[in-house]
Amino acid sequence: MKTVKQISKIFITILIVVTSINPGIANNQKESFEKLYKLKSTGKFTFSCYDTDLKINTWKNDEVKLLGEIIIEGGNKEDQEKLIQVFKNPEVSQSSNSLKIETDMATKTISIGFLKKITLVNGKSIKIANYKVKYTLWIPESVAFNLRSKYNTIEIAALKGNINFNLYDVNLTLVSFGTGVFDMKYSSVDIGKGKTAKFDVYNCKINVNDIITFSANSKYSEFNINNVESIATTSYNDKFRMKNLTKLLIGQAKYSYFENEGNFEELKIDVYDSDIKAKNINKITYSAKYSNLQAHNVNTLEVSDIYDTDIKLGAVESFSCDESKYDNIRFTSIGKSINMGNVYTSKLNFGTTGPKFENFSGEFKYGSVNLKLDKNIDFKISYKTTYGSVKFPIERIKIKESNIIENNNHLYEGSTSENTKCKFEFNAYSTAFNFTNSINNKVKQKEENNKVERPAKTERTDRVTK
Repeated sequence: MKTVKQISKIFITILIVVTSINPGIANNQKESFEKLYKLKSTGKFTFSCYDTDLKINTWKNDEVKLLGEIIIEGGNKEDQEKLIQVFKNPEVSQSSNSLKIETDMATKTISIGFLKKITLVNGKSIKIANYKVKYTLWIPESVAFNLRSKYNTIEIAALKGNINFNLYDVNLTLVSFGTGVFDMKYSSVDIGKGKTAKFDVYNCKINVNDIITFSANSKYSEFNINNVESIATTSYNDKFRMKNLTKLLIGQAKYSYFENEGNFEELKIDVYDSDIKAKNINKITYSAKYSNLQAHNVNTLEVSDIYDTDIKLGAVESFSCDESKYDNIRFTSIGKSINMGNVYTSKLNFGTTGPKFENFSGEFKYGSVNLKLDKNIDFKISYKTTYGSVKFPIERIKIKESNIIENNNHLYEGSTSENTKCKFEFNAYSTAFNFTNSINNKVKQKEENNKVERPAKTERTDRVTK
């Protein structure tokens, strides 16, 4: 254990070293300034800041007011004054209808022991321990506003003009805006209300309460939106959560997640290893690989091609699919039509047809198709299959035109009545089709009541769960 004498010697040595580095250490110093600049509300204002706190207020005056505050820690008096002079004199460019203010004070900073060696924008070098800067702006509410910001915390009041923000590692709170461009990295944004926005973001978090429409080119980011009409996106490994998206979601996505709690008009998207979860959607135009789509009721579902994708929907009115491979599709019911192109090893469960169902068609190779027919539907069925099986209510067929088995091919054609509008027409290689009659709830309940109750299964204790 060190003695008191040894500790005292160490302290004196440290003090001598620090004093030799900067023999004129001064007390902390605080300074401020206030400047006014003329600028019409129809003008353009550009402001840049680095590693500061910034608060922006709006007013109806045709001028910009800038208030700055600085606290300097350590260093000698002369170096502190050099920094204050740069702080009080930001670089300003001004014309009849534009104003540009750049508040950057340093070009290079190196840490040396307890102090920092800073090269100022005017070329002079100083040594201080630290400094903290805060700016407050008052700007015309309708001015076109460009903001360049890095390592800052920013609060902005309601803006009415166009905005263009370039942000890096910034925490921004914005009350409202009209039309905006947000180019951001490693930033967090909370927006109250906006009209139209373009987001080009990387590893950001965006919270918006109310916006009409926006586009997003995003990676590794998170969007939380309360109310929005339309979204266009190119997304990579993002999360989009919307409480009330009302009109359109369109774009491309990879490794992303989309969720909408409300009903909206149209989903038009091409996805890869992405999940979409929504309530009711009027129309879906969809292509996907290794993805999941889940929604309640859908009027029209149009699929160009899907691969190893899971689709789970409620009531669907009409469904068409050009290409399906290794997919799992489940509907609660299908109202009007099913038109399949090429299907390979997919599992298709379409629920129950509506009373106005008109058409089932497709080309199938391996897999299975299950569809319960409304018992009141008259239909015509025509198919060609090789190794598969086709089950349908054959007892209802009154007009049999062909039933031929030759060269391992089974050709069948028949109908329940003449001139029926509902048609089943398909070709298959080795697919299992099950078109069974749906039964009403009373019949189903009667069957359930007549079932013999069986003992409950005993849970195995040696099961291995992955």
